[in-house]
Amino acid sequence: MEYCVETIAQTLPKINKDYFLPPLQREFVWDSKRICELFDSLMRSYPISTFLLWDVPDSAREDIEVYRFLESVSESGKHNQRVRAFHIPKLTFVLDGQQRFTSLRIGLEGTYEAKRKYARKGESPFVVQRMYLDVLRDGNTPDANGEVAYGFQFRENRFDRDAYWFEVGRILDKRTSIDALVTSTLEQVKGIRGAHRQQLEIVEHNLRRLSEVVYDDKPICYHTEQHADPERMLDIFGRANSGGRPLSKADLLLSNLTVHWKHLNAREEIKHFVDELNDTLNRGHNSPRKAL
Repeated sequence: MEYCVETIAQTLPKINKDYFLPPLQREFVWDSKRICELFDSLMRSYPISTFLLWDVPDSAREDIEVYRFLESVSESGKHNQRVRAFHIPKLTFVLDGQQRFTSLRIGLEGTYEAKRKYARKGESPFVVQRMYLDVLRDGNTPDANGEVAYGFQFRENRFDRDAYWFEVGRILDKRTSIDALVTSTLEQVKGIRGAHRQQLEIVEHNLRRLSEVVYDDKPICYHTEQHADPERMLDIFGRANSGGRPLSKADLLLSNLTVHWKHLNAREEIKHFVDELNDTLNRGHNSPRKAL
């Protein structure tokens, strides 16, 4: 079994262009903390496990359903958009790695919708956030809670009295070199925070390390399966997803139904059924009820 390695910058453009999700995949389940932990691991050069892909042969495309990776996630849950496969020149399914690929996309390019603690009347109950890095935070020094971690956080904006928040997605701006980005950020930190030399060194280290994570490191280690048999794909999918957050019996049942139902889309049928149940349970009741 051969594995290939890539940088994050090489992988991101392939998501929703070449890389898509098969209908047997469950939906995105990570919260903002898990996404931040993934980026912390990358900053520390920790391995983030391997990815498993499947090059879908032309012979298997006629009746196949394809799902896009989420570009924005929400604490209320969001469904992946379904598309047809005919227009995709090179269709590759991600059998193991949806949570990590989605998290990379959300952290660098997307948004996270978090519930407001206190929503005023007429105000949206959700606030749109992006991922930021506190460049003044030394990732190798314990914080007040004894936690050793880089300062990743989803926020509405960068303004804070006790930190200097850098929007992580800015590292993808190819119009600005990393040297120019470091210089401009250092000037802002000095002007706003009056930081001393040691703090400025931390700022530069964090920005250059973030750039290395995206453009230089190769944490994306993947194997591409090319066998045409969907039954083999289902078996590989079940075994590959036995790690991490284990698939429940319901997840495995849905995966089997998705592969074997020929005239109905099992994922869409069950998704709509659950949505209707949630709407019915929550409509017209004064007391809150937990959604399914």
